[in-house]
Amino acid sequence: MEWLPHGDLLQHIRRVALQRQREYAATLLSAEEREAVEVRRLAPKPIPATAAALRCLGFRDIQLITAQLVLALARTAERGLVLRDLKPENIAFDDKYRACLIDFDTVDMEGALVKPETNHGVALPPEVGHREETRRSDPCAMNGEAPAGARAKRRVTVSEIQAMRKKTASFCGTAQYVSPEMVGECKWSYSSDLWALGAIVYEMVYGAHMFSGLSTFEVLQKVVQGATKGGAALADTLVPFPLVHLDGGGDSSNAEDYWSRTKDFILRLVAIDPRARLGVHREHGTFDLDQLRRHPFFEDFTLWGLLEEQVAGFRPRHIPLENEGASAAHAAEEDRTPSLLEHYNIAPFNDPQYADYVFRATADTNPFEQFLRNEFEDATGEEGLEGLDAVDQAERNTGPTSTEQPPPVAAAEAVVRTSEEKDVGAAAPTADATPISEAPPTSAADSTANAQWVFDEKAVDDDASTSSAEVEIIDDVGMHYSYGPVHPDFQK
Repeated sequence: MEWLPHGDLLQHIRRVALQRQREYAATLLSAEEREAVEVRRLAPKPIPATAAALRCLGFRDIQLITAQLVLALARTAERGLVLRDLKPENIAFDDKYRACLIDFDTVDMEGALVKPETNHGVALPPEVGHREETRRSDPCAMNGEAPAGARAKRRVTVSEIQAMRKKTASFCGTAQYVSPEMVGECKWSYSSDLWALGAIVYEMVYGAHMFSGLSTFEVLQKVVQGATKGGAALADTLVPFPLVHLDGGGDSSNAEDYWSRTKDFILRLVAIDPRARLGVHREHGTFDLDQLRRHPFFEDFTLWGLLEEQVAGFRPRHIPLENEGASAAHAAEEDRTPSLLEHYNIAPFNDPQYADYVFRATADTNPFEQFLRNEFEDATGEEGLEGLDAVDQAERNTGPTSTEQPPPVAAAEAVVRTSEEKDVGAAAPTADATPISEAPPTSAADSTANAQWVFDEKAVDDDASTSSAEVEIIDDVGMHYSYGPVHPDFQK
């Protein structure tokens, strides 16, 4: 990430939204109170829906970032890729302040084989005969005809079940940005990435998710319902769209016009019908870049030429090999495109405290990280990642030296720390990591501690003589699997 030094879009959105809340809190103070306190020290105050105050990024910054994402999606669609997990966390800014797509683990490499299919604006089409009241309420169904958009109810073969299981096994995405067709029918195309783009633009305007809820299930329920009632009338929305006076780099004369253009751009991207979204060619179903660029949202955007120059002139950094010096050939391949810094009203930057925040916010998902952090803070009275990293590095360099029996907590910590070091070393060996062949000798105390935690393979082999070494598993469709050997503690 040293090549993307200015953080990700999520960090940028959160920081600016917090700044806007502090600015709004300052407007509620008297003139004397505002002079006596700095805005950055004020407690953030949520902006009510009745206030038209700026909530997150300004119009020019939203335009600039969105234009870069549009060009990026055009490139991925041209190469037949479907990102499937486009979100602010996966958009980072490089040293020239360009928005770069990262994390391609979930990319569908065969996206060119699938074009957007219409679902007639219904994310979850009902099955024919599924409900008696459906047949009574639909005049077509009363005449023996299937309701519009309904799926015929039929028996599913085993091969079709296996194909569906293979398809759903590769389902991925983040609930707040996943498209309705992915949720309702487990289908995706480049149009799914356009839906995610609309959700990201909404987040840049309001600093909040377009679809939110107390659980993932609640979020997905809102996703399949869509952003507008009936899926057609853009004026009648299901998601909040409070008026925001988007400034245009200090020009507030057209702030309301900026907001209306941005709102229309978002709603046309998040149409439930994948074929009806902005950026999908109406006849051929291909990615339509011109359609996106012609939208009124980009009406006065003048940086397309500069961004296309950035794409054409981009050169990846050369990674020098060992004992390889700089050469004229590599110098000639350097990226000489200009920086985009001067075109931002609020430039993105990486806050060192953000990594610590992410660690603390997610440490509960990894009990070992939480355990180690608590042990370090209890022992030293210090907080943060720097002290813990320093202790870990010192232990890697020196190795265990004490021959005294450590207390149970210290022994557990040593085992957990040793296991984590092995995982890290296996995934990404570093120059200062100790090679396996040159590992320092382990003390008797550490051996005793390890013996209490290491999986006893001999015990499993002995127990296998009295119980089956393999366990046969039958799933819900009658598929048979064999798994084993199983640890005795997990055997019935």
